[in-house]
Amino acid sequence: MRRKQAGREQLSQRVQVEEAQGAPAKPGVSLKQLLKESSRAAAKGKHGTGAPDKAALHPLHVNTLKGHQGAISGVAFSADGAALATVCEDRALRIYRMDDIADPGLNFRRRNLLQTPVGVAAGDAPGQVAVLVEGRGDTAGVEMLGIGSGSGEAPAWAAADVLRGQAPLCLCSGTGASGRGVLLAAAAKTRLAVLDARSGAVLASLDSAGLVNHGAALSADGRLFAAATFTADVKVHEVKLNAGGDFISCAKVMDLKGHKSQVQAVAFSPDGAQAATASRDGTWCVWGLGVRHWLQEDAKKVLQAGQGLPPGACFQQLAFGPGSVVAAAAPGGELHFLDTRSGHLLEVVDAHEGDIACMQWSPVQHRLGGSRVAVLATGAGDKRVRLWRAPRV
Repeated sequence: MRRKQAGREQLSQRVQVEEAQGAPAKPGVSLKQLLKESSRAAAKGKHGTGAPDKAALHPLHVNTLKGHQGAISGVAFSADGAALATVCEDRALRIYRMDDIADPGLNFRRRNLLQTPVGVAAGDAPGQVAVLVEGRGDTAGVEMLGIGSGSGEAPAWAAADVLRGQAPLCLCSGTGASGRGVLLAAAAKTRLAVLDARSGAVLASLDSAGLVNHGAALSADGRLFAAATFTADVKVHEVKLNAGGDFISCAKVMDLKGHKSQVQAVAFSPDGAQAATASRDGTWCVWGLGVRHWLQEDAKKVLQAGQGLPPGACFQQLAFGPGSVVAAAAPGGELHFLDTRSGHLLEVVDAHEGDIACMQWSPVQHRLGGSRVAVLATGAGDKRVRLWRAPRV
């Protein structure tokens, strides 16, 4: 307030001097109008496009991808890490080539969509991506699209109302040793659906029994999945496929028990050996999944640490990175990097203007300068997709 008042006094004094010298401050513009324009310019400098992009100055920032005209709802790297798919409210799928991740003019291919996309995930082939869309009413559909195909080309397959009349929340994918991929679609209410990535057939449909889904996760091999819900426990399910990739069964195999309030986010490590959760009890946990679940053994809690957020706040997204690094999205666009071995906070970044809606690590390391680095993509309501390198542990 003092700075604002001082600025107005300086402007007023400048106008008085100019008028005393016989030179009008601005032809046809009064002092009151000048003060108004000064306030608008200051506001634009703080919040508008003319403001410096502080996030881009952070040492972990790699790039900000251009071209989006709406809030980001999904990001997904291709199975080989060579491309990044993004979807946003402007009803477009964009495919960015990851040849030079630091190139400010990173090229992309755009494909217009007929329905609003809510999420995106890699197909089991490097040239395909699956898109979760809002259908008519409270319905959700999934389409498998070619990365290099144009807007007029039909999808490889399209599945309608996969969540049985419930609005969509997110989409995940995983591919096992057989090369057969599966998709996990989650509703904002309680429905979960497992789909065959090649045909779009719904392999399993179940209720999370948690009143509401906050998020969902699928292991990289497509074997384990879980939902973060209104309850304090997380149920882990297993998708069984035979050696040829044919579906056998889907059943709950273990629980993640130890939180005292609803779980907001869940994620699996790249090798599927661990899971991470964040709860409104103010803590986040790491779980060991290498248990004899066929003997009713539950996952082992190997770490529990405070989130370091204000009371009532909670991490909204989690993503397991390389080694012991986990990325956590905090309210307001903050990006936290955590160490799963110690529970310590490695780095905090003001990554976006608004909550982070989606994030994913690339399955491969990318060349940056003279080295290769792990890369995280984040998307938010500020119409920005950003790339970050992992911090050193």
